[in-house]
Amino acid sequence: MQSITRGLTQTSKRLASKSLLATSSINSTSSSSSSSSSFSFNTSSSLSSLSSLSKTFINNNNNNQTIFKSLYSNNNGGRDENIDFQNTVEISGLPSTITKHDIQDLFPGLSISHNGIKMIFDDETNLGYAYVTFDTQSDRLGALQIRDANIGSVKVNILPLSINKKDWKDIGSSSYLHRTAVTNHLWRSRTPLFELKSKTINHPPSNKTIPIVEKSPQDSFTEIFLHFSSDINLREMYLSPFGHLRIGRFLEDLDALAGTVAYKHAEGTSEEKLFTIVTACVDRIHLLRPLCPDKDFKMEGIVTWVGKSSMEIMIKVRSMDPATKVWEPVLISYFTMVALNPENRKAAPVNQLVLDTEKQRKLFEDGELHKQQRLSHSQQSLQTSPPTDAELKTIHDLFMTSNQPQQFEKTQWIPMKNTNQTTVILCQPQERNMHGNIFGGYLMRKGFELAFTTCFVRFNKSIPQFFAMDDITFLQSVDIGNILSMDATIVYVHPIPDLKESYYVQVEVTAHVSNPIKSGPEKKRSNTFNFTFLCTPPDSSTNYSTTAQQPEKQGSGDIPKPIRILPQTYTEAMRYLAGKRIVDRQKLYSQSDLDVWRE
Repeated sequence: MQSITRGLTQTSKRLASKSLLATSSINSTSSSSSSSSSFSFNTSSSLSSLSSLSKTFINNNNNNQTIFKSLYSNNNGGRDENIDFQNTVEISGLPSTITKHDIQDLFPGLSISHNGIKMIFDDETNLGYAYVTFDTQSDRLGALQIRDANIGSVKVNILPLSINKKDWKDIGSSSYLHRTAVTNHLWRSRTPLFELKSKTINHPPSNKTIPIVEKSPQDSFTEIFLHFSSDINLREMYLSPFGHLRIGRFLEDLDALAGTVAYKHAEGTSEEKLFTIVTACVDRIHLLRPLCPDKDFKMEGIVTWVGKSSMEIMIKVRSMDPATKVWEPVLISYFTMVALNPENRKAAPVNQLVLDTEKQRKLFEDGELHKQQRLSHSQQSLQTSPPTDAELKTIHDLFMTSNQPQQFEKTQWIPMKNTNQTTVILCQPQERNMHGNIFGGYLMRKGFELAFTTCFVRFNKSIPQFFAMDDITFLQSVDIGNILSMDATIVYVHPIPDLKESYYVQVEVTAHVSNPIKSGPEKKRSNTFNFTFLCTPPDSSTNYSTTAQQPEKQGSGDIPKPIRILPQTYTEAMRYLAGKRIVDRQKLYSQSDLDVWRE
């Protein structure tokens, strides 16, 4: 673990003195001749590809101009954007030739409010939605009682108004301009599958047993190339303010790649075998080397373990050494994906894994071990079980030490509560995934960015270096229109052996969602993210610390005081111990994450 730490810190210091300028575009090619896939991203020949996407987007906006005008304007030319949610119904499946008179004819005897019909259509499908607001609640209930509603020969559905106002997984899914080149391409490559699903999802469930087959790990193997060394346009999509590649962007790509690999393993050739695949948890993401922007990268995703409805996806990231042309290990991550029946959202059985080689069997055993470790960590969680005797002694020693006045002359104690940073996000439709929920990779990116800034504020002598993300569980989906609150706190700090003034800094980020219309200010926890950073003194060649706040000095000497986090309540003490557990686990993971690279 120490050798990895030294490699990260030394390379990162060299990178910190560089600055890169670039512009962006995308190019991708895929091989469809076999189940295994390889995608290459090189923008040299495809600026026009992005341009055409942009033109399509602009043209769609122009075509929809009159539609949005009718949605938001009233007869007096003013704007009326408010919808009375209590008295409104939603009509789906409308053909593009529909008129307001056609909708009025659906509700004879019911009183529709003035300007109470609002419509929107999608150019790609020529289908749309209408939102009809009635004068009274009884009129709305009367509308919902109508069965077998038809406009001409087209059957339409009259439904209670959903909070999101739209079925976001159906509208405008041909491109994802807010995602990276990798995520955009991976999602678009799944489009034929989702078009098939949209055609079959409304059919009554079949009692026929869907066959489970065996697949090799190689059947779902997917490979991604990122040519950063020669393509400054692509590099610009990932570049951070400090000359590094953005970890948050890579987190999005890792989540998208894990989903693609899981779909390829779980799905069959039968139209009846259609799943919704969700990210259940991220066991860990461990960075072995810095993400250098002047190197090419390769991402490899493969299924390593399969249960009844869950799959472990291992993703390796490599970078090419420009001198030796050798692909070197950079990052290792493990995602647990779960297949759900799209009709009832219950776990659905997936194809089993056939193991042909000794390496595949070893990876399967590791996957089983990871599952047992997750169960063990859950059972021993401080949320449900008391601390061990050794941990209680740690907290007591911390309490006794911090109460000795002379300790404040030797140590810089930072109250845990003083490290907290908070952000509030209104979840926008542009951040949705293919299922119409907020993309899990986006949540990880926002969690990382908040954790990074929280760490940077306190350890500001150098740029914090991401080391690992551990033990991430997705407790519930986040919907468009939800309010997402994220709180980040430094819960634990541990000095790095043999590196002066250097620390492992553990940052916990909790995410809560609320739906003001349905549940008012009530918040529900959606995620807890745990990030480990390396904070080391700056290199003499960098100047990031020239304006940064300097740590306190010890007495009359020039040696900075060692930094410690001070929990002041029982809850903070439990968070401190949870952070300590994660840092201690990293020591065990470091060796195993190196062993997995041995061919």
